[in-house]
Amino acid sequence: MASKPGILTDWPWKSLGSFKYVILAPWVVHSIYSLIIKDGKERDPVYVLFFPFLLWRTLHNQIWISLSRYRTAKGNNRIVDKSIEFEQVDRESNWDDQILLNGILFYVGYMILPGAAHMPIWRTDGVLLTILLHMGPVEFLYYWLHRALHHHYLYSRYHSHHHSSIVTEPITSVIHPFAEHLAYFILFSIPLLAGIFMRKSSIAAVFGYISYIDFMNNMGHCNFELIPKMLFSIFPPLKYLMYTPSLRKDCLYHTTPAMMPPKSFQNIDSCENWLPRRAMSASRVAGVIHALEGWNVHECGNTMFNIEKIWEASLHHGFRPLTIPT
Repeated sequence: MASKPGILTDWPWKSLGSFKYVILAPWVVHSIYSLIIKDGKERDPVYVLFFPFLLWRTLHNQIWISLSRYRTAKGNNRIVDKSIEFEQVDRESNWDDQILLNGILFYVGYMILPGAAHMPIWRTDGVLLTILLHMGPVEFLYYWLHRALHHHYLYSRYHSHHHSSIVTEPITSVIHPFAEHLAYFILFSIPLLAGIFMRKSSIAAVFGYISYIDFMNNMGHCNFELIPKMLFSIFPPLKYLMYTPSLRKDCLYHTTPAMMPPKSFQNIDSCENWLPRRAMSASRVAGVIHALEGWNVHECGNTMFNIEKIWEASLHHGFRPLTIPT
């Protein structure tokens, strides 16, 4: 739960508990009924494949969960050298809520969008359109949405729930309040809706795009590295096609003063108490310095401790100013 939960934090079917899956029952039953009753020309494979695709997404996530927890328990090459707490497992147990939400929106979209029915299995122009729209407007808008979610107002009400897990695992990527998932769905539906409205969409474009997002989210939130760093040196544009746990460590603070911690420091869960970052905000550095020096003082309101003394102590302990290339 976020530190100050905002509106639309809880999922609408929270009160249903384990019976929440019955929400999809009317559409699933109707799709099976249409498959049996309608003749070959009237049957639409898109409508029938929605439910198997939702099951595939659940299985896909479960495979990543099992792999991640095995590697975390094994203890080799962990990014954060800590184990997963039971409290985190309980907090992230509703990771399939976003699959239910997507399923509902898929079925509703199929019913109200004429171009969503009877899509071909493959269209090359539609696949290319999906890729270009994701690399262009979607990535651009996602960047600004993510920055907005890290603003204090939205962070305390929504996004802090996602950052409650220090030792991230694949499903941490989808642990968000209901309102935040609505925003993400609107954003990532841009390539899908564009293909439908332009009559260039296909089953491969829709299901492949969503599977790709699931794959990247799962891999990017593992507590270990799967992709060798040398691949990014051999083929630099690869960083624009995928992101990994190591790449996510390069955190920039934009207008917030920040410093580079010394490499000798290990397991410093900085940047909203998440993965160990390459940069730390100056205020957090000051807190670390207070602990290292044993200073029993603190800042309160406009009363500030000796800034020069903190600056000299931070340099003495190996912290350096963060320089951003222009």
